[in-house]
Amino acid sequence: MKKSVKKQIVQRGPGRLTANEAAGLEDRLLDAAQHVFVTEGFANATMDAIATAAGASRKTIYARYDNKEDMLRAVFLRLLDESKARGVASAGERGAEPRAILIRLAREIGDTTVSPLVTGLIRLILSEVHQFPDLAPLTVQMQGVAVEDVHETLSRLKADGLLPGLGDVALGTQLFIELAIALRRRHALLGLTLSRREVDRIVETAVNLFLDGCAHQRPSTNRKTPR
Repeated sequence: MKKSVKKQIVQRGPGRLTANEAAGLEDRLLDAAQHVFVTEGFANATMDAIATAAGASRKTIYARYDNKEDMLRAVFLRLLDESKARGVASAGERGAEPRAILIRLAREIGDTTVSPLVTGLIRLILSEVHQFPDLAPLTVQMQGVAVEDVHETLSRLKADGLLPGLGDVALGTQLFIELAIALRRRHALLGLTLSRREVDRIVETAVNLFLDGCAHQRPSTNRKTPR
């Protein structure tokens, strides 16, 4: 997964944009909004603060966004578009052993979920959603790419007869994602760090539990000795 966007915000006063700045204006505005939302919180964020962080004028921002709710939604949608563009390599694998496919998938989804950017945005929504309930659907959209990748992979494995105990693929998709990311997400939200060894153990245990629940027959490691 591509690493999260963490561009340095240059503090400048509002003024006329150069041709080069205008070309990257949209990203610059959203980088600034992302920075202000994560550091100040949604309730305390203002369009003026975002304009200052972006080095743009209020007129420039309001020409593109009606309010800070629109800007936050645009930040999430940009993250979603980036995730769709990257995709998940594991989802398209064919011929590989199901356990290997799901371990790689679970690790990639988890790595994205606990990135500083996503963790900061999740903290933001959890702290503000009671005052701004319209923010709640954004978390669902954020997980949309992972859902699509997992659903596609599980559907294929089921069609190939490798997950005979999996009945509802949609529900299985949600349960797989939660098994893969729940512990890692909780640690990230609390500011705790897991070692790579601990992450590997979580991922492998989650995948094994899921495969066992789907009645997947693991390849036998015992070879018969010819008589």
